[in-house]
Amino acid sequence: MTPSISLSTALETIWDTIVIGAGMGGSAVALALAEKGCRVLVIERGKSTFDGTANVSATIEDPVARLAIGRWPQQLRGEVDQRRFDFHAPLGAGVGGSSMLYAAAVDRFRASDFAPRRHPEGGTIGWPYSYDDLVPYYARAEALLEVSGTPDPLEERPEEDLAAPPPLAPRDAYLFDRLETAGLHPYRLHAGCRFVPGCMSCLGQLCLKDCKRHGGNTFLDPALKTGHVALLPEAEVLEICTTGPEVKTVRLRLDGQEAQVSAKTFALAAGSYFSPVLLLQSSSEAWPTGLGNTQDQVGRQLMFHTGRPLAIWARRGLAQNASGKTIVFRDLYDTEDGKFGEVQSTGAEAAYGNVVYALRQRLATSRYAKVPLLWHLARIPAFAASHLLGNAAIFEMIMEDLPYADNRIVLDDTAPSGMRFEYQMRDELHARYETYSRLMSQRLKGIKHMWLGSRDTALNYGHPMGTCRLGDDPATSVADGEGRVHGVENLYVADGAALASSGGTNPSLTIAAHALRTGGLMAARIADQA
Repeated sequence: MTPSISLSTALETIWDTIVIGAGMGGSAVALALAEKGCRVLVIERGKSTFDGTANVSATIEDPVARLAIGRWPQQLRGEVDQRRFDFHAPLGAGVGGSSMLYAAAVDRFRASDFAPRRHPEGGTIGWPYSYDDLVPYYARAEALLEVSGTPDPLEERPEEDLAAPPPLAPRDAYLFDRLETAGLHPYRLHAGCRFVPGCMSCLGQLCLKDCKRHGGNTFLDPALKTGHVALLPEAEVLEICTTGPEVKTVRLRLDGQEAQVSAKTFALAAGSYFSPVLLLQSSSEAWPTGLGNTQDQVGRQLMFHTGRPLAIWARRGLAQNASGKTIVFRDLYDTEDGKFGEVQSTGAEAAYGNVVYALRQRLATSRYAKVPLLWHLARIPAFAASHLLGNAAIFEMIMEDLPYADNRIVLDDTAPSGMRFEYQMRDELHARYETYSRLMSQRLKGIKHMWLGSRDTALNYGHPMGTCRLGDDPATSVADGEGRVHGVENLYVADGAALASSGGTNPSLTIAAHALRTGGLMAARIADQA
C-alpha cells in the first residue's frame, strides 16, 4: 500500500473528490474515480496497516488497542423493542473497514430484490435502478475480488465467470451430496479469497496472509497505485460543511489538530451506522436538522438481516482439513410462502469454543447482558452441545429484513459512539422467521439437524443496511438513483447505507457494485463540469 500523506499535503492539494471511509464502499468508489483520472483523497478514521499481532483478541475494551486490531473503538448503543444495551458490534475500523473482518462470502442479490413489491405497511419496496443496471458492476467487483464458486442452479441468468473453488473436504462433500439427495440445490459459496497454502479462512478477524480479499487490498490498493489517490488515515471526520446546496469542505481531527479540507465532490462511505451520524451532525442554517435531512429521512429505514444457526451432521470419521465455509443453497429465497433468504455454511464446527462464543454473542445483546455469572455459566451448555453435536457443521439461515421508517439511527450524546439505533421487531418479521424455520426443517427431513440457540428472532448487527436509502422520492429516501443526496449538488452515498432493501444474502458484493457504479457516475459529472 502506498504510504499515507500528511495533513499539510492534504490541505495544499486540489482534490476532485474526498471519500469519507475506506471500507468496501469507500475503497470501491475511490477506484472507480481513479480509473477515470480523478484526484481523490480517502479519509479513514482507523489505521492503514496492521502487524502480525493484530488478532490478539476481539474482546479488549481499550479504544486505542481496538483500533490497532482493526475494530471499531467504542461500543454501540442499541434499543430493540424499547430495551437499551451497549455492545461491541462486529464492526471494522481501518483500511478495508468491516470487510477486513468478514468471512468473504460475496454473492449477488437476486433480480427479485430490486423489483418493486408491496410493503406490509403500505407503499412500495423498490430501487431507483434495476438489477440489470448493476450487473456489469457486479461482474467487475467479482473479478477484482477474485471470487470463486459455482453458479446457483436455480438462477436464470448466464453463468458467472467465477474461478473454480478448491475441492471440498470429505465432510463437506458428504454434506453437499446429502443436501442434493434431499432435493435441495446446493452450490459452492461465492468467496472472495485466494485460498493460498495455509489459508485459515480468517473468519471474523484480520487475514495476515493477504489471501482474503477485502475493500483495502482489492479496491484501495490498486486505486493508490494509479497515482491519482491519496490516503489520510487515523483522521476523524467531524462535520460535512456546506454553503447552501453545495458541500465545500469536511472538518476533521488528526493528532489533536482540527482542519478543513476542500474538494469539488464528496462521497460518504462511513457505513450504515455512521454515514447518517455524519449527516445529522452536519447541521447548519441551511440544514437545521442535518445535511440532506429536510424530509427527516436521514438515519431511517435501518435494516439488519436475521440469522439462525443450524447444525447439520455428517457421518463420523470424515476429515475436514480445509475451510468449512463452502456450501450455500437458496431454495427458500423466493417462495409462494414468502421471501426469505439463503442458508450457508459458516466455516465453523460445533466445537466448544465456537458454541460458547455464539452463546455469549447472543447474551451480549440480551436483557441478561449485565449478569456476570451467566457469562461463565455459558460454558456448561457449550460443553454439552459440543459433545452432543460431534461431527456437525454449523450453517447460518439468513433472512431478509424489511425497511421501516422508525427503525433508525439517532444522535445520542450519552452513548459511547455518540449514536444509538432504535429498532422495533414487527409481527411480520417474527412470522416470517417462524415460517422460514418450519419450511427449512421440512426440506431437511431425513437429514440429522438441530437448531442452535433459542427460537427468538435474532438480528445480525454485522449486516446493517439502509439509513441513507436510495429512492426517487425525497419524501421517503435520502439519495437518488445516482447515489446523490437529495438537495445537495455534490454529495453522494457510496456504502451500505444506500441500500434500498436488504436481500437475503451478505451485502458486501452489492455494496461494492453500487460504489463502483456511483464512482463512475461521479466521474462523468466531474468531467462534464471541467
